[in-house]
Amino acid sequence: MPSWYAPPTELLVAHRHGEPVGYLVRERSAGLVRVVEVAGGVDALRALFGVVATTAHADRTVRCVARLPADPVVGAALPWLLRDPVPEVDETGMVRPVRADADRLAATTGAPGAFHWPGDYL
Repeated sequence: MPSWYAPPTELLVAHRHGEPVGYLVRERSAGLVRVVEVAGGVDALRALFGVVATTAHADRTVRCVARLPADPVVGAALPWLLRDPVPEVDETGMVRPVRADADRLAATTGAPGAFHWPGDYL
């Protein structure tokens, strides 16, 4: 599970038989909840999305922003978080050049808007 988030960001963990089976990272502010990162199977994500939705309802949150992958597991759990999601395209990506050839790596990292983030090295 990620450990680079700090308060007020919250890390929620789903457990089965005492073992972690999924997690969700959220940020809350007045009227808004952001789902920043998720991992887990359908059951874990349904439980985690349900917690976020229940808390958001209790907080009278009016907006949810969730940057989620177009993944069948996420799609199956999404109704537990959002009734009528409005998809948006996000072209953010990550490059881990373990086996990339030098020309392709140079083209990717040299593209407009590309930047280097050494977060994985910390």
